[in-house]
Amino acid sequence: MDHNDLEDHALHSFVDNISTENGAEVEGLTNVIEGKTQQARNIDDLLRPLLRIRWDIEKELSGGYSKSTLVRIKPKMCVPSSFSGKLYEFPIPHHESIVIKYGPKLQIDKERNNYALIPPEYRGFFADISPFSQTGIMGDELYEFFIVRHLDGFDTFEESLFQATPSFQGHLMFRLTEFLRSFYTIPPLPSNSIGKIKSLYINPMFHDLETIHDFKLTYCGLDAADYQVFEDLKRLIKALPFLAQFPLSVMHGDLNIRNILTCRESITLHGMEFRLIDLDRFSRAGDMAVDIGELLADIQLSNMLQGMPQLDPMIERSLESDFKEFAESKGDLYFEERLEIAKAKAFIKVVKLICKGRFTPPGLTPTYSAPFENDRTIDENEFILQQMQKPLAQAYCLLRSAIQRLNS
Repeated sequence: MDHNDLEDHALHSFVDNISTENGAEVEGLTNVIEGKTQQARNIDDLLRPLLRIRWDIEKELSGGYSKSTLVRIKPKMCVPSSFSGKLYEFPIPHHESIVIKYGPKLQIDKERNNYALIPPEYRGFFADISPFSQTGIMGDELYEFFIVRHLDGFDTFEESLFQATPSFQGHLMFRLTEFLRSFYTIPPLPSNSIGKIKSLYINPMFHDLETIHDFKLTYCGLDAADYQVFEDLKRLIKALPFLAQFPLSVMHGDLNIRNILTCRESITLHGMEFRLIDLDRFSRAGDMAVDIGELLADIQLSNMLQGMPQLDPMIERSLESDFKEFAESKGDLYFEERLEIAKAKAFIKVVKLICKGRFTPPGLTPTYSAPFENDRTIDENEFILQQMQKPLAQAYCLLRSAIQRLNS
């Protein structure tokens, strides 16, 4: 059974469970709450075995960098005919679609724990994380599945942005900026920024660069820029006394344009409704620059690699300018320098994923699976090296720019 078959089997098991045992339990609880008579409950029990749910996958919503996935399914109620023996399908009222999220259980547990740390009055920024779930084995890993409520009509921001006209793209980015500025008003937890630069920036870059350089050593060798980047990181460490002085803030931790959902209906009304997904790296004692840097790098990446329409560079510059001003209003003196480092870190992370075969450039279908496999061809390795080239060069350039700023 391949990976797609495992996903399909696990999803079917989860939905079947919703419509039988667990569905009966939830429905029974509802009956008690609504004060149904025993007669009504008996009729419910009689009808339940006759009603079945079938479903089709409508689309996959998320394409972020974690292993978690959101899929939208179309549920249908199936009623058997006593005459023909066939099942007749009917749409379920008020449920045009249902969104199901699944991922490694440890990752979902982190996400659920982080969600619990968010004050109830701020949970509207995020996709709901239901306590009702089911686990199943996919490959050799334990996965967890749950229904994400209240996401009817939502698509990824990536889809909304690249399907919009050039003039409307600016409106979308303006509304996203408003949403994110509101998001960063969530009060951070009492803490300090000591050690944050190393844990949020420098250590992840060292780790990812090790994977990248191992790959390059195997297939093409290192160049002068690969050696220079470690000297640049050493200079950043020397600048820690300056960089470490920043106001802590709430932080999504993986803010790319596929982890932001936008409601289709609200777009048509020129309003805007957003939800954030994938909270396994969420923190209430983080750095806003990490998020904005990753978001800007993700937008640049769509322009850098093949397959995606080009965005007006003014959109990116406007977003960056707005958040520089926002950070300045909070007394953040070195936001611009950390923002450049954050963009470099994001590009390096993407290059690492390309090396590991876990990143598909927008609009392209990879012809490789994972690095260091014996059956890969020279063309496949060359394809990876080509896709690495631009984002890695951009990352090195951003690091050097940040160091020049700090030295000036």
